[in-house]
Amino acid sequence: MEENDGFDFFEGVPYENLCCLQENKLRCHRQAGNASYSKRIHKIVIELKLHLDNVAKHICICDYHKNMIQREIRDRNQRKATALQEKAPKVDFSQLSIRTLNRYKKFRNIETKPSTKKSQMIEIIQKDFKTIPVHEKSDLAFFIYKIKTGSNQLDQATSNDNSTD
Repeated sequence: MEENDGFDFFEGVPYENLCCLQENKLRCHRQAGNASYSKRIHKIVIELKLHLDNVAKHICICDYHKNMIQREIRDRNQRKATALQEKAPKVDFSQLSIRTLNRYKKFRNIETKPSTKKSQMIEIIQKDFKTIPVHEKSDLAFFIYKIKTGSNQLDQATSNDNSTD
């Protein structure tokens, strides 16, 4: 670092315009960009073993660290998305008739072109099917309640069929 007319410089960049992050306890020497440090990225910054410099008079981050943080966020979101896709059961819609697929499409208000092929329709329906929220805990509790109280209409229908024989 050199001193020039009362201003501190690091490799030609005023010290106040440097990135506010520290790597390995050393202040980043890159010029700060328009990205800023916030609570939202605090955990990611810590995971990347970066720290906010207490001496810095601003919270601007250089483009290098901004890209590093964005890459980490993008990778994290992709991992979450693939984990959700792995948990989702695979449903084979190709077994259904085109009429059934059209009924599903109409029921869910899915917009498609009028001349959509069955394979394209299946892809669209699979994407929509994955977005349907399932409240597993309450649904399972309701199912068990129905079984215990004997109010399952399907069980009653089969018992009525057996009693007529």
